Amino acid sequence: MVRSWVVVAFALFLSRPAGAAPATGHAPFRVQVVLAANTLEPATDYASYLIPLLSEPDTMVRIDAAMGARHFHKDSVSKALLATVARDGSDLVRYHAAESLLALAGVYPQGIADHGAIFDRLKGGGDSRDSVFGQTPSAADLARYAQAARMLEGLIGANSHGKCSAPLRPTMTHVKIHRVNPHVVAVAFDATESSCGTEPALVMFVESTNGFCGLDSEVESRRDPTKIELGTPSGDIVVEYARATGIARVRGVEIGKGENVALLAASADGRTTPKWRGRLDTKTKRGGDVVQALLAQSAALKKMVQP
Repeated sequence: MVRSWVVVAFALFLSRPAGAAPATGHAPFRVQVVLAANTLEPATDYASYLIPLLSEPDTMVRIDAAMGARHFHKDSVSKALLATVARDGSDLVRYHAAESLLALAGVYPQGIADHGAIFDRLKGGGDSRDSVFGQTPSAADLARYAQAARMLEGLIGANSHGKCSAPLRPTMTHVKIHRVNPHVVAVAFDATESSCGTEPALVMFVESTNGFCGLDSEVESRRDPTKIELGTPSGDIVVEYARATGIARVRGVEIGKGENVALLAASADGRTTPKWRGRLDTKTKRGGDVVQALLAQSAALKKMVQP
C-alpha cells in the first residue's frame, strides 16, 4: 500500500513536462513529494529527484529543497548543497543550504549565523526583498559565496572521520534555562559547542520562593551584555551576562571571577543572597543533562537544589 502511494505520487511529480513552469502556489508540493517518498522508503535514495529542485526558478522551491536536503544521505546531497551555497542569489536559500550541510556533517553549532566568518561571506548586498526572492549576484558576491562554501567544506572534512568537531563558541550568546523544580531554575550561559558536547561558561541556579512563570527555554542574543528576565509572580528577576568579562550578575551579586557555578536566592523584596558558589566541570555530552552533571559533583549543592 505504501509503495503504491509512492508510485502514484511520483507519477504526478514526473508528469510535468521538462522545463514547464509550475502553477503558482503548487511548486513546493514537488519538494514535499520527494521528502515523503524519502521517508516512506528510506532504503531508496531519492536525492536525484531533490537535487534539480535546488536550481528551480521558484525561490520558495529552492528554500524548501535546501531545508529538506538534511533528511537525505550526506554523500548524495553535499556536493549540490555546496554548489547552492556558492551560487544562489537568495540569502535564505544559501543560509538553509549551509545549515543542512552543518546538520548532515554533525558540526555544531548548527545555526550558520553562529559561524561568524562564514556567515559574513554569505550575506548578500540587496534589500530585504532581494534577500528572500533573490538577485543576480555580482562577481564579488560570487567570490565571497565560493569562499564560504570552501570554508564549510573544510568544516565538514574535519568532522568526517568520526572525530568530535572542533569546539566553537557561537557568534551569538546563547542562554539556556532549565527548570530544576518549581522554585529553582538553572541558567546556562554561553556554551562552547562541538559534535560531542557542550561546555557552558557559567551556570547560575536562581531560587525564587514565589516560583517562576513564563520562561523561555533558550535565548540567543547579539548584545553584550545580554539580559535575561526570569518571570516570577512578584516581578522579573533580571540576570545579566557579559561575554567580554565572563561575569554574570543578579541584582548586584556577580559570579565569574574564579567560580563558574553558583546558587543565588532572589527574594520578593529585591534582595539576592548567594547560597553556594564554586567551580565545577560544566562539560556535558551532547544530549546530556547539565543540571544533573553539576549536582553529581557537589553534595552540598545537590542538598540545596532538589530536582
